[in-house]
Amino acid sequence: MQTKLQKMVFAALLAALLAVLSPFVIPVGLVPITLATFVVFLTGALLPPLYAVASIGVYLLIGLVGLPVFSGFVGGPGVLFGPTGGFLIGYFCLAGAVSLAVKLSQKWWVWAIGVLLGVGLSLIIEYTFDIKTIISFFSIVIAFGVSAAVGGIFGYAPAKRAAERDPIESLRYE
Repeated sequence: MQTKLQKMVFAALLAALLAVLSPFVIPVGLVPITLATFVVFLTGALLPPLYAVASIGVYLLIGLVGLPVFSGFVGGPGVLFGPTGGFLIGYFCLAGAVSLAVKLSQKWWVWAIGVLLGVGLSLIIEYTFDIKTIISFFSIVIAFGVSAAVGGIFGYAPAKRAAERDPIESLRYE
């Protein structure tokens, strides 16, 4: 069981990791690829819901005050209220939904529902506040598919194998 201080420090470290990895861009078409989404999923998977959302909030506040932590080394309120603002604000929903899904159940389909809820809430926020983005629904479906495949291959399968083993036997070979 982690203490409150440990959770806060871990949330701060994940916010820092998000700030460090987000600016680096792999230019592919209109929507650049960054590691930000991966870190947001990781934040949701590793922290309780309140701390996951707080960690994303710290990252967004750092960018809001002008530090260049967003994609392409930019920052400031213009980014949050610009074309990619809905996507960035949607990180709240994504981290919270993934964290809630992890907290409620260890079943893979609950995680999938959490991810879909996060993406859906992000789209609702985008259309409610009329925030124009260049991200199509198809690209979201592709991103979800790739993320789910990576999570399934590198996360779920090894964890399932480890859960089936006797802990004492596993420790003997460390």
